[in-house]
Amino acid sequence: MIRYILFLLFISSSAFAQEKPTPSKDVDSTTVGKTKSPSALKVLFSGKPGKALTYSLLLPGAGQVYNKRIWKVPFVYAALGGSIYGIYFNKKEFKRFDNAYNSRLDYGENSNDEFKNILSTNGIYQYRNYYDYYYQLMTVVTVGVYLLNGIEAFVDRHLQEFNITDDISLNTHPVIFHEYAGLGVGLGVTLNFK
Repeated sequence: MIRYILFLLFISSSAFAQEKPTPSKDVDSTTVGKTKSPSALKVLFSGKPGKALTYSLLLPGAGQVYNKRIWKVPFVYAALGGSIYGIYFNKKEFKRFDNAYNSRLDYGENSNDEFKNILSTNGIYQYRNYYDYYYQLMTVVTVGVYLLNGIEAFVDRHLQEFNITDDISLNTHPVIFHEYAGLGVGLGVTLNFK
């Protein structure tokens, strides 16, 4: 029963929210449905939130400065610095174990690698794979932190421009459906926030 009511609420909000455009006197009726919508990138990078995103992607932390949230900049650089150090450290350790592993494969027991009499060839191979995995993971994390920096600036700017007033009201109106989508008669409620 609850699913049916929620379904009717969803149908009523989507069915009555759509209005067909009416041609004005100044516009040719053949061009009403043929308006070009702006590209997603143009919409994303336009306006003040778009500037914050652009600045953050060009220079991490610049979007936060543009949003006047300077206190967030150390967090951005700490996250980026930590992830970049993770890449550096894991790559350096991977190279150590990779060189030792290749030396063991080439020279066998006559190898003069730094892990001679400490680790077996299989142990070196496991450490090599371990650091390779975390090297790749930290690379993905660094890209994620970089993108998250821009997303955070974008969302923060949107929230700064969001209108928060004490005068928020909700109007409800009952709706009766007659043979909507072959479902028969139904009841619903429309919700209007002002």
